[in-house]
Amino acid sequence: MKKVLVYDRKRYLHRFIKLKFKSWFTSELWNVKRIKVDSNYFNQFNGIIFVFYNETDIVDFLNCYNKEINILVCSEDDRILNNFLTIPNVEIININFLKCDLYNILSKKTGFLFSK
Repeated sequence: MKKVLVYDRKRYLHRFIKLKFKSWFTSELWNVKRIKVDSNYFNQFNGIIFVFYNETDIVDFLNCYNKEINILVCSEDDRILNNFLTIPNVEIININFLKCDLYNILSKKTGFLFSK
């Protein structure tokens, strides 16, 4: 089964993904304080879902960014999302939707995560 790393400080999207997509892939929550940053750590995942709540999350994003792994960047803030439009292997999703709409959007974007 495919494996996805989820960076989500508030755990809002991670709980949703874990519940709704459990038959598609397994997800692991990236706890920044618990897990030391090591480039080999990220190689065990097929993709990364990174949830931005504010600009301070950029440091953690830079630690996990790897051109070998596709990253799905999610945020409610369009200003944050616009910064990622030109970065290779990164797709963006605005998560400011109802859960049923968010499920449909994520369903379409999961193909991108596993395209490598």
